[in-house]
Amino acid sequence: MRCAVIFFLLMLLNVPQAGFAATGKASGKRITTRTVAAEDQASAMGILSIIPAQGEPGTTVTLSGTGFTDKTIAYLGSFSMATKVASPKILTFEIPDLPPGLYALYVKREDGATSKAYNFSLQAQKPVVTGIAPDTIHNCAAGREREVSISGRNFRDGARCFLMGLS
Repeated sequence: MRCAVIFFLLMLLNVPQAGFAATGKASGKRITTRTVAAEDQASAMGILSIIPAQGEPGTTVTLSGTGFTDKTIAYLGSFSMATKVASPKILTFEIPDLPPGLYALYVKREDGATSKAYNFSLQAQKPVVTGIAPDTIHNCAAGREREVSISGRNFRDGARCFLMGLS
């Protein structure tokens, strides 16, 4: 009779009966524990760490967590990114060329399971100088116009260069 009442209450609460197991009696009270079904463990997905926690376009980000599959997709805001799964607990992606700012970083699996979102700071790419021509400017050239050409990448529109120490 007691089992029938428990079964009825579980059905009423819409709780699967396989999820509970009696473990015995202590001090006259019945103790029950909830066991997590294998399907529930397989569907659990979450991010445990993000390395690095911020970055610029082109940086590889490594996520450590649970429940990743080959079809798990990472998102920065609404922008999706292809991922590489090293194991069910390690996922990597490369930050795409997006404007700097604060983005919600989360992952989504093919079955629709989504992780918690975390703040990710996307930084502007640092400018890189690969060459300066001419590489020497003499002070005796004072009074004449001096032009210097700088080559590199990640320069913003309107960027200017100032040479210090020339009089």
